[in-house]
Amino acid sequence: MKNFRNSKSGFTLIELMIVVVIIGILAAIAIPNFLKVQNKAKCKACIANLKQILDAANKYMTDTSADVSSVANLVAATGPSGYDGPYLKSIPANPFNNDSNATAYVISTSIANGKINVAAANNGVGKCCVLQ
Repeated sequence: MKNFRNSKSGFTLIELMIVVVIIGILAAIAIPNFLKVQNKAKCKACIANLKQILDAANKYMTDTSADVSSVANLVAATGPSGYDGPYLKSIPANPFNNDSNATAYVISTSIANGKINVAAANNGVGKCCVLQ
């Protein structure tokens, strides 16, 4: 009969350390790539939201011949003469901070020269979320 108490089975400390090092290397490669992809997705979502706000601002300015002073004007039930809104069902959430109130986006319009600038407020990434 075999004596199983003296048989050695399992992994050595060196083998376990090699596995931990390999997992660490894979994590060091994967995590930065994941963060880049996540940031790109947030930028694309932000730009889509800005396009939606830009379209609503264009409609508002066309209908009312007035400047848009705040994104809140686009979701209001009533407005100036010619107002045919609300132009947005709700203010889209800023993907960088999940803020969906009137300060989530900054808008400046000029009916005189037809310019509209829209930007996400406090997004922390610079110019990926600015439309003109």
